[in-house]
Amino acid sequence: MVVNGQTAEKRKSLSLSALNSSGQFDISELVNRVIERFGRHQVLIYLLLCTNSIIVAINHTLTTFHIYTPAAYQCADQATETGNIPENGTCTADCNDYTFYDNDTSVVTQWSLVCDRRYLSALLNTIYFVGVTMGSLVCGVICDMVGRKKMILFCLYAQGAFGTSLYLANSLEMFMVLRLIQGFFIQGLQGCGYTLLMEMIPPKKRTFCGITWECFWGIGMVMLGIIAYFIRDWRDLQLALAVPTLLTLIYTWMFPESPKWFLAKNKKRQAFDTVVAIAKKNNDQEFFKEYNSMQMETYETNEKHDPESAPLKGFHEEEVHETASILDLFKNRILLKHSICMITVFFSVTLSYYGILLYLPNLPGGRHLNFVLSALIEITAYIIAYFALSSNYLGRRRSMIGYQYLNSIFCMSIGLLTLIEEDYAFKRYAIIFLALVGKGLAVSGFGGMFIYGSELFPTSTRATALGLCGLFARVGSLLAPQIILLGEKTHSIVPMTIMSVGLLFGGTFTFFVPETLNKPLPNKVSEVDAMWGKH
Repeated sequence: MVVNGQTAEKRKSLSLSALNSSGQFDISELVNRVIERFGRHQVLIYLLLCTNSIIVAINHTLTTFHIYTPAAYQCADQATETGNIPENGTCTADCNDYTFYDNDTSVVTQWSLVCDRRYLSALLNTIYFVGVTMGSLVCGVICDMVGRKKMILFCLYAQGAFGTSLYLANSLEMFMVLRLIQGFFIQGLQGCGYTLLMEMIPPKKRTFCGITWECFWGIGMVMLGIIAYFIRDWRDLQLALAVPTLLTLIYTWMFPESPKWFLAKNKKRQAFDTVVAIAKKNNDQEFFKEYNSMQMETYETNEKHDPESAPLKGFHEEEVHETASILDLFKNRILLKHSICMITVFFSVTLSYYGILLYLPNLPGGRHLNFVLSALIEITAYIIAYFALSSNYLGRRRSMIGYQYLNSIFCMSIGLLTLIEEDYAFKRYAIIFLALVGKGLAVSGFGGMFIYGSELFPTSTRATALGLCGLFARVGSLLAPQIILLGEKTHSIVPMTIMSVGLLFGGTFTFFVPETLNKPLPNKVSEVDAMWGKH
């Protein structure tokens, strides 16, 4: 007998594979089967979750336009007295109010963050990423406690509320506090949204879906560059970017809770109800046929031993899994090596990404055009990274080494070109080209390090390890604006040299970790020694 192309014998083997030694079937088997099919409803949820990446990208890079500094300015008292317009910025001792000769307004022009107050503009980005760092630690813990969906919705509307409040900020201190809090919820939105996304797709599609999430990041940057071109006042720009959060009310009710989170919390009934709802929306008739077959096998098996247990439908207790903590990352020699290597990679790649991003507005040419071009290059880099990371020849290891070494060369080349004092056209265009390609390489490394990092650690410590690596990545994003400011105080070659050396270390350290492409993922710490003990 054949039903939908599947023989009765095969169906029976599928149902028996879901039974445990007690004659009951595991609910996780049903969850996995629904997720593996990746039906149309999951595709829709996946695409809607990717829109969160647009929101995160816009807010993570918005400081680029917040700290825009016009070329010509002078002390307001001198401007009133003489009326002369300087060609370049003119600093005056003991002056707290400057006049800027530009139609664009930014946080810098609002509160005169130039000259001896220049450090405050760099501090804006640092304070924002302090909030991001705290959000990555706190929201992740809460997300595991209360669920993915609740935290996604809470963080989504909280960041929208605080983003809208920035429009009303009447002091620099208030602006900084609001941005810090917004950064906290933005990171919660990113972390919880990405977690739900990964838990709703099958393992074989995680590389593709992870890269697509990053492509939506690039789309968000393109949108920001275009909107900022037409809206030149920072308050109006802030409002235009924050208010559309209300549009998400149209579809956020569709987000399901993660069935895998329900299983982790031993809420088997909720997990079952969730996958049944997903299967119905997918019109997955095969799922219900398999489930009925499992039910029959379970009933017949249990009836022979204990007829009263048959109607329980296999909702048995979860097996006890190995528990691990952050200390296991330092106790195990191999995990310690992986941790040190990936911490270096996360830090150096993130530092170079945000360093080049903040350096781009200072390049010759239109700042909006440069920003949009860099975003388009970023999307292209993610697409190329997908093929490189999936290639049997390059794989994860060679790709990450190549990205970091090449970007190290590009960053150092930019620094060396800045040593040329004459303003040659060749110099200007060469710096633009090197910076844009360098950002593309940083982007490729950015997308690859999360995939590679997740595969180098066992399931029992994977989230903890990625959280630790993410913490050092945030340190890189915190230091990036300060390093760019250091270059303004010294020479442009200084920040480029720092980023180049960091990438050189990151690429070299990657030699000491194994290739993970198409390799089974270890579940326990004990399996790490068996897989990579002789690497």
